[in-house]
Amino acid sequence: ACAILTDDSVACWGRNTNRQTGNCGLDRPLPARVYLDEEENEPLYAKQLALGSATGCAIDPYDQTYCWGRNFYYEAAVASEKETIICPPRLVPIDCE
Repeated sequence: ACAILTDDSVACWGRNTNRQTGNCGLDRPLPARVYLDEEENEPLYAKQLALGSATGCAIDPYDQTYCWGRNFYYEAAVASEKETIICPPRLVPIDCE
């Protein structure tokens, strides 16, 4: 599960088998901020979330999309057969025109 906090940062918790909490480590029994880097220097900020059972995506305040978690069938929007787990969240270039 994930939520947008009052400062617009994203926190997730729960089982982390596919890195669906956005954190590259262990399961998260309590909410923990999601970071854009493994050193946990840059928090992910979002205005909207879309969550699946093993994948998450967020739209940030600049309308950029970030996804993380399971990517077996490209559900994290990363077109790579070799990258089946995406962590930390990755910027996904989306062209809607």
